[in-house]
Amino acid sequence: MSTTGCSRSTPNGESGLVHAAVRLAQRGGLASITAETVTAEAGLPPGTAAEHFDSVRALLLEVGSRVLRLWTDTLRE
Repeated sequence: MSTTGCSRSTPNGESGLVHAAVRLAQRGGLASITAETVTAEAGLPPGTAAEHFDSVRALLLEVGSRVLRLWTDTLRE
């Protein structure tokens, strides 16, 4: 089980893109994350990433924020 809780069956939209980016980073590192690879991983139509994030950097910042929150919550338990 991943520390981020990101499985293949994730929701569409912003959350789906974030989960897809985490899976890509786990497999291929941050360099593997592009708008195209994230939308393909999420199973969403091309252009979906641009509808939810201004840039790949913004997507990565959201990924980092969510992962940090999950780790913090885990440490508090």
